[in-house]
Amino acid sequence: MQVQYCDLCGAVIKGNNYYSLYVKDPGVKSFPDEDEYWAAVAKMQKDIKEICPTCKHIFDRMFELRIQKLYELTEEINSIYELPSKKNPKERDNGKEKKK
Repeated sequence: MQVQYCDLCGAVIKGNNYYSLYVKDPGVKSFPDEDEYWAAVAKMQKDIKEICPTCKHIFDRMFELRIQKLYELTEEINSIYELPSKKNPKERDNGKEKKK
């Protein structure tokens, strides 16, 4: 009997109730020859993590919060951008009457 464990928390994975997770640095990489491509695929298969539904839920929540905070930041920047600009010091009315 083979027992499978979550690669992140170590909980027992029951049946086929698991998710595969692969994390890679961003960037476009081209493969000039077929051998290099298959070497990259083999490395990818070794780096895949099998995680339980609880860990998957935690990852989903982290990304939801990140998107929510980015949205709030965008809204704040847009509200600041829409504020009227300050007038030129010569054009400002400081409550003083100009002498003629």
